[in-house]
Amino acid sequence: MTRPHFYCDLNAMNALLSMEFPEDHDGMDISVDFIEAPFWFLLTSDAATWTMKTMQRGEIYMHDENMITELGTLTIDKLTGEGDGTATDEVLAENAGMFFRGLRNLCFYALDHDLASMFEGLDPDECGLLLDVDGDELSCRLVSGKERPDLMCSTLFGGYSMMRPYMDDFWERSEVDFMSLEEKIEAAEEGNEYVMEQLALEYLNGSDEVDQDPAQAAHWFAELADLGDVAAMFNLGLFYAKGFGVERSFEQAAYWLNEAAAFGDEDAPAMIEKLEKAAASQKLAEAGDAQAQADLAATYMFLGGSLDQAGPKNDYALALDLAQKSAEQNNGDGIWTLALAYEHGRGVEENTAKAVELYERGAELGHAPSQHSLACYYFRGDFLEQDTRKAFLLCLKAAEQGYGLAMADVGRCYQFGNGVMGNMKTAVEWYEKSLEVLPDPELARKTEFFKMMGEADESWGEDYYGDYDPDEDER
Repeated sequence: MTRPHFYCDLNAMNALLSMEFPEDHDGMDISVDFIEAPFWFLLTSDAATWTMKTMQRGEIYMHDENMITELGTLTIDKLTGEGDGTATDEVLAENAGMFFRGLRNLCFYALDHDLASMFEGLDPDECGLLLDVDGDELSCRLVSGKERPDLMCSTLFGGYSMMRPYMDDFWERSEVDFMSLEEKIEAAEEGNEYVMEQLALEYLNGSDEVDQDPAQAAHWFAELADLGDVAAMFNLGLFYAKGFGVERSFEQAAYWLNEAAAFGDEDAPAMIEKLEKAAASQKLAEAGDAQAQADLAATYMFLGGSLDQAGPKNDYALALDLAQKSAEQNNGDGIWTLALAYEHGRGVEENTAKAVELYERGAELGHAPSQHSLACYYFRGDFLEQDTRKAFLLCLKAAEQGYGLAMADVGRCYQFGNGVMGNMKTAVEWYEKSLEVLPDPELARKTEFFKMMGEADESWGEDYYGDYDPDEDER
């Protein structure tokens, strides 16, 4: 039977560990690159035992156990479940049992889904089966070339780094290093995708051979995108969003970012909604609609911080102009975006006093982001005199309008008793509300921990004093 080769990250390993299979389930041989640690595993099975060998993955290596450093071996008796092994790596020694259980379940999963047939006749040094987790579902897909993931590797001079240790990549890079510009262009025109990528990056950044040329960079990213390269799709979308090397088009930007998202790019979805909203706002903004001007200003402000090679100057200038026009019509979003420009010096000289004045104006209009931004100044006390009670009340007004950042800060106020009587139960309630509109994995983890504490502590829901003294509150 063909031995499939897998790429497995921590999420996939956790999914595998949660699976259950019958004790008498058949076994098979597999090879696994673990992404977040410099380990390459070989798991083999016979009638009596399981054997897991762990090799150290270096900067350049082949899937040949005779040409690589072995870090440890674990043998498990199938009848008794007893194990015997050695390990020269501390992380491996502490987690060998976990790795074994996960890889054993991967064997069972591979058999149940006939994954060996997907790998029939393929070279593990050129491709592999990448495990993906979507919600609670584990799946896998065949990847080769640039689709293969970066892997943690031990470096030649000590330490570890995420890199691409693939031999075919190495030889391809080596060949390109010795090509002249004319040879690179010829190879790219003949369809060499790696050379296309190198040309796109050279024209994007400039090099010893070429000056920066955004139009040429866009051309080669477009060629790659048409061939299905996900990174090129994302970059081309960004070029259209910035108007860098191509005429600015939010519609085209959204199209290419949607293509990238469909192929699994994790950064694209966060941008798509902004760009589609900007595309819908352009004509209305030109006609003087204050909300459309504010929405478009926010998009330009966001784009100013992307694609360093294009620079932020043009985007920030457009954002400032539109925000000013919107603010003149007393639009809360426009006022807030204009305040951000003054606070951070984007398109205008930094002016904290002007920013605070605008936040106060927006807060008086009941604009939630302005209320929260003003509250932050009262929390910090770095420009306005510190007043945690006033800060809490402003945050509460913004939170009651569903503003996620303010909800989380209201939770922190109740947790620490800042500007209000402390109460952990109320803090968690606000944290949970904020997570519904603004996902935050770290806050979610802490919230679950606080809830667990509450189940073991009867006083958890009682009020306690922080810095708030109700006797001094005259508001």
